[in-house]
Amino acid sequence: MTHGKQLSIGFNRWMLPYSMVVFTKIPEEQGEWAGNMALAILEGSEPSQIPMTSNQRWNEYINTGLLKRSGIRLPRELQERAIREKP
Repeated sequence: MTHGKQLSIGFNRWMLPYSMVVFTKIPEEQGEWAGNMALAILEGSEPSQIPMTSNQRWNEYINTGLLKRSGIRLPRELQERAIREKP
């Protein structure tokens, strides 16, 4: 809190006390994908034909205390969309 003057970004929920912005994966998305791929295999698709993919959905958190202290202003869209927390 005392030294945070540059934007800090984390990718795990536990990093929120130390980061101004945190993006976390939504575990349900991975489960849905795994379930759909299992069904595709059961229907005859070859596992080797299933393309690699990356997550498309994220939870976004902002640490309002760190942001206020730093004076950094985030884009309005991110501020409106993010879950606000003051750890």
